Amino acid sequence: MTLAHVSALPEARLGYKTGAFVRNPYDRAYSGFLQIQRDFRDQSIQQFEIEWIGSLVKSQIAANMDRVIRAGFDFDQWIEILPDYEVFDAARNTNMPLHPVHYWTHLAGEKNVDFIGRVESFGTDFPAFCEFVGIEAPPIVIANSSDGSVGGFEGSKYAARMSRRALDRINDLFAADFEYFGYEKL
Repeated sequence: MTLAHVSALPEARLGYKTGAFVRNPYDRAYSGFLQIQRDFRDQSIQQFEIEWIGSLVKSQIAANMDRVIRAGFDFDQWIEILPDYEVFDAARNTNMPLHPVHYWTHLAGEKNVDFIGRVESFGTDFPAFCEFVGIEAPPIVIANSSDGSVGGFEGSKYAARMSRRALDRINDLFAADFEYFGYEKL
């Protein structure tokens, strides 16, 4: 659920503390590309209690993977053929892991959460979030991580793997995220 969806619920008026973690748009895009492939491998064999939900999930995962296959498993080709609506419409494909992150932090261009942490500084930001909400920070366990950092750009794990066209496409798709969270455009 995006912040707009959550804000429409009665629970949104109960005074709960809110927070979200953001990530460098270049790394989010590349990680999303890898996540689609993991979802195809892992979720397509999952059993669902409600048949229509399983059918929906499997068809969305198949559509996402079809685009990866058509791109020849090449990130630069994939980001180029990825339609804007797949990125911008968070309700259309619930298995698309690549929507602007400000959908969970901003409403009508204004920050509307109490805490924003960064994936790049998760080791310090997560304990700060736990302190903010008044709970003890559990040990941090790295579980859904992809190896293969190539470095080359300050603050980005994957940008050095991308073509100039891919970087420009990400700059355009996530312009608001760059602005709201102060990430540097390459």
